[in-house]
Amino acid sequence: MLIYLVFCFIRITVRIEYKNKELLNDGENYIFSLWHENLIGLFVVYTTLNRDFVWLNHPGWYMKPVHINLGWMGTSKLALGSSGNSGKEALALVIQWLKEGHSTVINPDGPGGPVRVLKDGVLNMSIATGVAVVPFKVTSTRAFTLTTWDRKRVPAPFSRVTVEYGEPMTVTDSNKEEAREYLQTSM
Repeated sequence: MLIYLVFCFIRITVRIEYKNKELLNDGENYIFSLWHENLIGLFVVYTTLNRDFVWLNHPGWYMKPVHINLGWMGTSKLALGSSGNSGKEALALVIQWLKEGHSTVINPDGPGGPVRVLKDGVLNMSIATGVAVVPFKVTSTRAFTLTTWDRKRVPAPFSRVTVEYGEPMTVTDSNKEEAREYLQTSM
C-alpha cells in the first residue's frame, strides 16, 4: 500500500509529456519494451497509457507488493512465472492474451541483467503473436538513482516526466536481427 501511495504522490506532482504518441493506433495492442532502469518511471505514468495491459511477472513472495500494485493500477491479467518457475507456462498465457488483443510491457534486460542488453524474449513474443513491439523510454528531469543492479531511476516529485515512443515494429524470423538492433538503440 505504501508503494502505491508513493507512486500516487509522485504521479500527482509531476508533469507528464508524451513524444511520438501519434505513432500508436487507438484500439491496437502492442508489446511495449523499455529498459529495466525505467520501470519505476513506468509505474508513475502507467495509468495514463490507456491500454489493457497484461503482465508476466516473477512469482516470488517478495514480488507480492508489485503484483498488488499492478492490480490497483488497472492491470487486467497477471501471469506468474520466470526462468525455472513455470516461466514457459506463464509466457504461453501472455502470448494467448496478446492474441486476444491485450497489450503487455517487457523489460528485455530483466530480471537480472546485464543492463541494457536485449534478450530474445521480446523478439520471440512478437514473432509468436504478430503483435508489434514499441520501444519506449520514461525519463524525468530530476530523479533519484537506486543502487540496484539496473540503477533504477525514481522520478522526483515536481519534475517533468517524458514518455517517448518509438516506431512500432512487428518482428519476423527474417527481420529478427534488424529488430534487435532497432530496439537496442531505441529504448
